[in-house]
Amino acid sequence: MILHSAVRLAFIVFLVAGCANTPSPVPVASSPTMPAGIASAAPSASPQPSSPASNPVPTASSASGWPFSGVASEPVFGPDGTVYLLTGAGDGQDEGEHSLVALDAAGHVRAGWPIDEREGTDFGLPAIGPGGSVYVEECGTGKFDCRLHRFQSDGTEPRGWPFEVPRSMACPVGDPCVSRLVIGQDTAYLVSWHEAKHQAQLLAIDATGRVKPGWPVALDHSYGWFSAPQLGSDGTIFIDTKPGADDGPSALWALAPDGSRRQGWPISMPGWGAFQPGPNGTIVTVSYEPLLDPSQGGLCSDASRTAFSVIGPDGRTAPGWPRGSKGYASGPAVDSDGTIYYLSATGKVYAHDLAGEVKPGWPVDAGILPHCAFKGPYRGPDGTVYVLGSEVLAMLRDGTEWRYRPTDELAWPCSDLDCPAQPVAPAFGSDRVVYIAVHREDSVEIVALDSGGQPMHGWPNRLPRDPTDPAMPSLSVSPDGRLYVRVGTTVVALDRDGHVSD
Repeated sequence: MILHSAVRLAFIVFLVAGCANTPSPVPVASSPTMPAGIASAAPSASPQPSSPASNPVPTASSASGWPFSGVASEPVFGPDGTVYLLTGAGDGQDEGEHSLVALDAAGHVRAGWPIDEREGTDFGLPAIGPGGSVYVEECGTGKFDCRLHRFQSDGTEPRGWPFEVPRSMACPVGDPCVSRLVIGQDTAYLVSWHEAKHQAQLLAIDATGRVKPGWPVALDHSYGWFSAPQLGSDGTIFIDTKPGADDGPSALWALAPDGSRRQGWPISMPGWGAFQPGPNGTIVTVSYEPLLDPSQGGLCSDASRTAFSVIGPDGRTAPGWPRGSKGYASGPAVDSDGTIYYLSATGKVYAHDLAGEVKPGWPVDAGILPHCAFKGPYRGPDGTVYVLGSEVLAMLRDGTEWRYRPTDELAWPCSDLDCPAQPVAPAFGSDRVVYIAVHREDSVEIVALDSGGQPMHGWPNRLPRDPTDPAMPSLSVSPDGRLYVRVGTTVVALDRDGHVSD
């Protein structure tokens, strides 16, 4: 995505109401199946604290290139474990000199890399395609000169690339314009919105670098903003557009792979809301009513009601929906069987079945109240549902739960004064391992918890950080199982035993 600082637009992936007029996306992992009841395996009355004798800052061997410095974006991973990221000035979304770098598991730059920006241009954020190619948009400063690159692992581009973005869809650096890149199975979808045109346009580019038949597509009623597009399991592209910056309804569109509109779409979504593709071609939506007038201090406010709904492939609301929750609830996590989980305004985790009914044994008391900056619930690859507050609550498929409370705080101060403190999103490894980041004054404490909520051998470990830097750390796991921790402008890779990768 190239998101120029001159434009303050709301991108919404799943949850609206974020801090300082910026909606917060709800993380989505793989599909869980939740139990009918919850029995405590580790009661919250006696939580397991972090070991007071945390391991020191992990050190790299002489062969390691970690930590890697000068990082300007989150890392993304190829299927072979190659790490791609931007380096240079800025945060990878604003003007600045950047290079696209490919690193091996030891933190060394691969042959054929880095790839530098052309003079007077700026890279957007990189995205990985199914075959391992890395896509990145490059646009000129003040010029309608944009290219979409598709780099292979050796740093070269296949025949037909780069793709020259049509002038009508180009987003020059510094222009009041927003673009977004989404990668499908064999297609790159480019979405752009121009302030002067007040219209969102979508373009589909095939693997050979050619525009697919039926594209581009222009969407009406996109004067205010458009959401991040999402792909359904059948290749349908879903995108939400809003005609203005008020709290009126928005339009949720469904486009077939050939660019045609699905029958029964677009549909109207009330208030400020968001959506997520569900199983079997369904869409799960959430909306908040009413919200504070953005002109009166931002979106961070209490809603009187949160409504969830399930929309079928034909654009019709499924029987038993919508379902409402009094006050401000979190965004949902959606199971492969259609079960919807969310944290209510009363601090309880609810589970609704396909018919909208609350499942037996639910709700579960999480001991935390959601707010406009709350992120979660999170789902691990094995289906465990996690809620992070003052402690980690894990709800397993077999009907048990565990809780882990670290010695220090899970919540990290927000970089904006209007935001409440919030935990870092967890990352998930194999064998039901979950990684969390604990806030310390001058370091980040990384804890690896096993399937029972106990710290694993070799953990926790502490990574130094600049206490004057308000940026939150981030955690991500590569396909080969390494944990990558970004702290400010550095990234380090840790093996399963907590040692620096080499």
